[in-house]
Amino acid sequence: MSEYVNCNLCGTDDTELLFIKDDCKIVKCKKCSLVYINPRIGEERRREKYRGDYSLGYIAKEASKRKRARKIIKRILKFKRRGKFLDIGCSAGFILEAARKKGFEPYGVEISPHALRYVREELKLEVFEGYLEDAVFPDSFFDVVTMYNLLEHVSDPTRLLIEIRRIIKSDALIEIWTPNIGHKRAQRMGREWPNIISEHLYYFDLESLRKLLEKTGFYLFKNQFTFKDGLKVYVRPK
Repeated sequence: MSEYVNCNLCGTDDTELLFIKDDCKIVKCKKCSLVYINPRIGEERRREKYRGDYSLGYIAKEASKRKRARKIIKRILKFKRRGKFLDIGCSAGFILEAARKKGFEPYGVEISPHALRYVREELKLEVFEGYLEDAVFPDSFFDVVTMYNLLEHVSDPTRLLIEIRRIIKSDALIEIWTPNIGHKRAQRMGREWPNIISEHLYYFDLESLRKLLEKTGFYLFKNQFTFKDGLKVYVRPK
């Protein structure tokens, strides 16, 4: 069953249709310019998709993913050098493994059974099985929170970020990666842009992401340069 939603950023229901791809209607809010799928498949069907084997491809690229994880943690060390580290949607746990080696205390949240089995059995890391809101972490608990290619999948980004704001310390660091629909490649390719898929519920550009962060109690202090068509931002609580 499909569900119809109002804009997650401003709450209005006034959109223009950008295009249709694979029966998905990609719309743009006329008030705040957030781009999203509407209507979309229901929550239970989305959860079923993520219980599948999508993480196996990630695990198969173990060597390159570990190398990338080390680079990510090296950059994070410029801003934070210790503390409790949470990776939301941690998959096989390579980010957490790299963080642990540099002295962080690692925590993860993941829903894929295959990824959970790998991170627990191979890396000996205990992560929470489920969604962040279900983990009920303590207030002001984390020093670093990372979300890599996750925010676009979340059914309620506002709710997720409000929960993150609750569980982080006042000087915490948050790093977010998400596809950038404002990138010239995305603008040129339109519906053929590879990131237009049914699993991606929201499509941010720098401005809409900044607005969402400000709405939920954060400010974006660094937009990391990248040649790729994605946003890589560092964020702190207000």
